[in-house]
Amino acid sequence: MKNKVEKISVYPVLADALMLPYYVSSIGIDDQFCFERPNGYYHTQIYIFTEGKGEISAKGKSYSVMPYYACYLPKNTPHKYYHSSKKFKSWWISFGGYDVERLFEIFKINDFCVFNIQESNKLLHIIEKIYNCLIKDKLYGNYYASAMLYEFFVEFYKCTKKLPNKKISNKSLEKVISFIENEYSNKITLNTLCKVSQLSEGYLCRLFKQYFNMRPLEYLNKKRIQQSKILLNTSHLSIETIAENVGFNTPSYYTKLFRINEGMTPSEFRTLISNKKQ
Repeated sequence: MKNKVEKISVYPVLADALMLPYYVSSIGIDDQFCFERPNGYYHTQIYIFTEGKGEISAKGKSYSVMPYYACYLPKNTPHKYYHSSKKFKSWWISFGGYDVERLFEIFKINDFCVFNIQESNKLLHIIEKIYNCLIKDKLYGNYYASAMLYEFFVEFYKCTKKLPNKKISNKSLEKVISFIENEYSNKITLNTLCKVSQLSEGYLCRLFKQYFNMRPLEYLNKKRIQQSKILLNTSHLSIETIAENVGFNTPSYYTKLFRINEGMTPSEFRTLISNKKQ
């Protein structure tokens, strides 16, 4: 962002926005020279460093930061940062909301950490959109910013993924996911998915763990269960027929997995959906 102003910041009046799942409490771009917060900040913050070099420390850890680096600081975390070059700039955004902690637990980002993010342009684009929205729209800016903040979180999560070869990994995963979407009703083994992705079993499993926090065959079974829920809701097929149609070898195994994933049996799910329609 080209701006002659050395320091710009926005602290929106939140009011009802405090009841949103995500809200922006402050946002801006700074020349970060030297700053220390012995008691931390009362909202969680993300910094995206855009110019120069500096150091940031928290929880006994210290990191050198520069362009293409980002930092996640949980609320109330004592920290300090200082420059090691003449210019040291960063975008920062502070946020809260009743769903923030749960979302970052899903992302497995819940402690102070620094990331090297090579693809930061989209992140910076979103944060500028949030800033401009809050500047220009004093009535509804908080609500639009809430939606954009969620987009920012998802992009931040994507950027912080650490994969050996991101382009190849993404392409391979896309092949496997597409194959599962189209072939879930057929017999599929881990070896089948390895052939589709042209990856080793170990590497494919690590990718699925990285992206979905589960193994490939767990993902396949969840897909089958989701498809079975559609059939349970829209057809009068027997449980045995549905199990076969979505790719399970036996109705008993299907029922066991359905209970583990949904907390009830397929028959109980069908009854529940039927009662809601009445």
